Amino acid sequence: MKNSAMFKNGLFIFFIVFSLNSTRAYGGGKIGINFIYMAPYGSASTDFSDPGIGIGFQAVLPVSPIDRICSFTLGVEVVNLRMRSMDFNDYEQKTTQDYFRFIAGFQIGGYGEEFLRPHGGLNIAIVRYSISTDLIYSDNSRETVSEEGKTIVGCDMTFGVDLNFHNRWNLDFGARYVKSFGLIQQLGTGLVKVHPEYFQLYLGAGLSFEYLFNLALHAPEME
Repeated sequence: MKNSAMFKNGLFIFFIVFSLNSTRAYGGGKIGINFIYMAPYGSASTDFSDPGIGIGFQAVLPVSPIDRICSFTLGVEVVNLRMRSMDFNDYEQKTTQDYFRFIAGFQIGGYGEEFLRPHGGLNIAIVRYSISTDLIYSDNSRETVSEEGKTIVGCDMTFGVDLNFHNRWNLDFGARYVKSFGLIQQLGTGLVKVHPEYFQLYLGAGLSFEYLFNLALHAPEME
């Protein structure tokens, strides 16, 4: 618990520091795709799943009159978290855990005309866990014995750096602390409540709305 608190406090400090750069920003929305590496954090997660990879889509939406301070964010992401296999005498039990999130929140920084655009953000999320358990026998035949799902709420704290190329496209990379709230029956024992935590690293690429608008505006001229 102490390590978890220190980690969250560290992310909060980065969030404040990066936010100081937002005063020169102007509202410039963007949309992008992220490639995600997600690792369980804390015993409630590490005891039951291994790191996984996934993909996400996110939009940064400036809204007047606060677009010089912060923007709204919307996004979705899907990550496959591998779970440990269990070997028995004549079969192997394998469980996969698909993790889906729909996020909404706000971001400070991450836009403007500068090349380096640090940013920080907070999001709330609707989280869906889908877990499937298969038995693989010695003759390589497979039997699905369990398919379950659970929908709960969660949140995250993000900090990163956006590399701006000519106000057209960008590369974005950073880290994210992710937490789920509620009972995940498949991750606990009996009716034990668990609140899984995760640590994400992401690398993304995106296009500015201004650039996309100009492409659409001049598309007839290119024909």
